[in-house]
Amino acid sequence: MGNLQSSKINENKILTSQNDFDDSVVLEYNQNITSYFIDSMKKYMTKNSNKEFLVNCGKKYFPGETTSEGPESVSILDFIEKVPKFAKYLYENGLRKGDVVHIIIGNRGDVYIPVHATLLCQGVVSISVDNISTETLLSEVQETQAKFVICTNRTYYKVKDLSSIIINLDTQLHAILEIDMSTQTQIPEQIEFDLQTLAVILWTSGTTGKPKGIQLNMVSLWNLLFLSPKTDGNMLITCNFAHVSGFNYSCFWSINFDVCTFHFISPEDVTSLGVEKIIFTLSQIPFTTIVVSASHIVYIAEKIVNDQIEYSSNFDEVKNICPAGAHTYPGISDDLRKLFRNLENVPNLYAMTESGGLILISKDQRSNGGVVGNMEVYIRDIHSGERLGPNTSGELIYRNPDKPTLGYLNRPDETKKFFLDDGWCCSGDMFHYNDHGELFYEGRIKEMLKSNGSHVYPIEIETIIQSMNSNIIEAGLFSKTEKIQTILGGIVVIKKGYRIDPEEIRQFVNDRIDDYKHLEIIILTNEPLPRNPNGKLLRNDINKLACS
Repeated sequence: MGNLQSSKINENKILTSQNDFDDSVVLEYNQNITSYFIDSMKKYMTKNSNKEFLVNCGKKYFPGETTSEGPESVSILDFIEKVPKFAKYLYENGLRKGDVVHIIIGNRGDVYIPVHATLLCQGVVSISVDNISTETLLSEVQETQAKFVICTNRTYYKVKDLSSIIINLDTQLHAILEIDMSTQTQIPEQIEFDLQTLAVILWTSGTTGKPKGIQLNMVSLWNLLFLSPKTDGNMLITCNFAHVSGFNYSCFWSINFDVCTFHFISPEDVTSLGVEKIIFTLSQIPFTTIVVSASHIVYIAEKIVNDQIEYSSNFDEVKNICPAGAHTYPGISDDLRKLFRNLENVPNLYAMTESGGLILISKDQRSNGGVVGNMEVYIRDIHSGERLGPNTSGELIYRNPDKPTLGYLNRPDETKKFFLDDGWCCSGDMFHYNDHGELFYEGRIKEMLKSNGSHVYPIEIETIIQSMNSNIIEAGLFSKTEKIQTILGGIVVIKKGYRIDPEEIRQFVNDRIDDYKHLEIIILTNEPLPRNPNGKLLRNDINKLACS
């Protein structure tokens, strides 16, 4: 795997990968990306036409409890037969190059049908989570001027009055797939190719009521096929298919069907039925790799430490456990390895939807490691804009030479702020790196706290708290105003059955930080800190907890 933990540092203070990037990988972009899928599958069909490449674990392993919809599994034969039929239906009803198809169907095994049918017609895929408010959804559809909206019974009521052409998969899919492919109307074969063509629009959560569409071009999809390492064996994901990780795994990394089968548990099932369903699924069949929310991995590690999970021989097959959405804690590998005996990596993966791929990777949770592939990064002073050297905090600025992002939909001002000169992009995240080019995340710029007129980055202090004792699971920094002074404190989550003196924690931390960062309050709890579905800490909720 090469050197993941550090980066090369040049005279301009730009960090690049320690591993030589293989620039001999040339994208042979001479056919439609979905046509490429179909051709690859047809070649493989002679070996096993019923090979599954996407499996809904809720439908397969706890069918009486799951709330997820769609088929239990999808075979390569399903893909070959259904995608062209659905594409023909879209084309006959007016879908043309550049038209937008907005998809709001949740985590379903048949998500690939509207996605790849749209791409086969050279349309643009816009996909959002199915549990957003009607107001937010309508805002997204209006922004994209979507010609088609693909929904289900669960989401039909939100879109039924739109002027777009509405397709309800639950009521119309069967009839659409009965289409006669021998009729005269044919989708024109794609002849002209441009890697900068808009392909996909992914949306921010829209929690502010103002959703933001991130426009990804065709190069980002082809990079997934040719530049991403293949994953052998079974893979389990719990990511939302409308977020970049889930979208990529379900619709594009599944091209690795010859060596891997992708399984998923819907986020709704995990929320309503508990993380125990992840553990149960892992016990049913052998998985090599799992990609699960960081908070769920922390929960599993705690149950392992407390000897609350019954051993299964299938656990011995797990090699990689990848926290999604956030980091966990440095010692989690040791805790997980008590049950997953052959575990090799709990990598720290740093990426943004806008980056079109990984920026940084570490083999463990101690740091963010080094720069990936052909990415370049530097650390910028947030006030002066100058490039910074080792051991100095600033904003991480990155550049992907392939330029996979076209900016924010209908937001030229925000796009201008995000994109700097010469392809450099702003991350909005604070980092520093050491003399070896190993990078360390410090927090979002917008999450910075102020104490005595100076900036404080929560993750710096939270990391120190967690390093004190292996019985500390996680910590959340908060600030509150008492009289005319802002004071800092920490909510510290400890493992059940253990006791720690809050004053010892406070003293341990204060001995290791500057005076203006000193903690005045430590609150102990056994309850996990509030996080969003992606596993990121909800800072406002932590402050509310501290003040309650």
